[in-house]
Amino acid sequence: MDIDMKELWPWFIGAGASIGVFWRQILNAIGYLRSMIIMTVQVQGGTETPVIMYLKQNHKHTKIGVQKLRSMFTYIRKNNDYGQIGIEMVLDTTTIFWNGPFPFLASKSQSKDKDTANADEGFTLSFLRGTLDFKSVLVNACANYNKAQTDTNSDRYQVRRYFGGYGGKKKKDTVEGPDDSSDKFETQLESSGTIRETWYTRDPLGMEKSDLGQPLPEHPFDNYAFSKTSLEFIDYLDRWYKSKDWYKAREIPWRVGTLLYGPPGTGKTSYVRCLAQKYKVPVCIVDLTTMSNQALVGAWNDIKSMAPCIVLFEDLDRVFDEDLHIKQDSWFRPVLTLDALLNCISGLENSDGIMVFATANDTSKLDPALGASKEGEQSTRPGRLDWSLEFTALDHAGREKVANKILLGETFEEIQKIVVEGKGDTGAQFVQRCSDRALKLYWNSKAPENTDTQPLKEVVNQ
Repeated sequence: MDIDMKELWPWFIGAGASIGVFWRQILNAIGYLRSMIIMTVQVQGGTETPVIMYLKQNHKHTKIGVQKLRSMFTYIRKNNDYGQIGIEMVLDTTTIFWNGPFPFLASKSQSKDKDTANADEGFTLSFLRGTLDFKSVLVNACANYNKAQTDTNSDRYQVRRYFGGYGGKKKKDTVEGPDDSSDKFETQLESSGTIRETWYTRDPLGMEKSDLGQPLPEHPFDNYAFSKTSLEFIDYLDRWYKSKDWYKAREIPWRVGTLLYGPPGTGKTSYVRCLAQKYKVPVCIVDLTTMSNQALVGAWNDIKSMAPCIVLFEDLDRVFDEDLHIKQDSWFRPVLTLDALLNCISGLENSDGIMVFATANDTSKLDPALGASKEGEQSTRPGRLDWSLEFTALDHAGREKVANKILLGETFEEIQKIVVEGKGDTGAQFVQRCSDRALKLYWNSKAPENTDTQPLKEVVNQ
């Protein structure tokens, strides 16, 4: 009996379709049964840092699969210099955490969209149902993270630079706003202390995390010669910083704004860095010249999540034109208005815990709406820039302090001579004057035949 294969094809197709549908039902049933036994939680949207920090601190963990080891270039505090360190990536491979006798798996989520391959996709937790209360883990993790962020005894010092969508090169550590590139902002982490997002998926090898990050002097102001007024202002900031509960009880915004003005090289930026080191808080430097209104709002919201912290707007007198828009050097620059900046500093949304500092060389170019005034005068707009400090050339006592610190071993007469010669110098100029003299003396001590009258370049070349 001959069988016509053409007549059987419909049967084969029907049978195959039936098997496919049946197989999908089997897989769905298996998936359903699996979900009844194994629970999977996707951790995303900024939750990764507090959860991983909490799990690493409170649960033993074991890495399985191929371990990924890398090196990175960073500042090593105990060496007082930059160098390479070995690091182990935590979530680049599957990690087993233990909740008592019960294991649960943490693995990095993978994006199926190539366009978002570099985005932070978070990670996945898988565990036997009933062995882990993840909601409690999340609540405790957030509480632990918030406590660490506001702990005045912890080292949170770091320097973050915020750029808009215009100018600058894309960084790996990037946080973006809406789709339009002019609405995006980028962050570049320069240095940091113990509590920091950089390390939540990285374990340094052979040292503690507290060994890394820019040096944090115990008394940062001892290395500088600031004016008496600027040092007295620190007493006010001390009281402000320790009075959070007082402000909260009276429903007064717990924020402060200060203008630092004076010629270049007088120590305005150094003053802000010393304050950040003193209070061990992050300092966020916002490059307004690259920002749009939307990018600034996005950056400001990111900054508020790090409060208490310092925000620094440098050279504010050079940012806006007469129409109170960002100065344009080309037609495709983003649009940033003074109103957007003012709304961030003192708008409807809460900005508690933020110390705003702005620097300027010429206060006459600042709009009165900022509240900027001369030192000792009342602010024209409290709640924005409440105080003003003037930075000028070093006085006699300041030059003596710098000279005695740099010119070690020099006679009293020689120090007084260079102090007199440096009258009118800014801090940067006088440091350079003393450094040139000290370096020349150092090389003369290495080669006694050299005389003090020889040019510095000749002494160094010898």
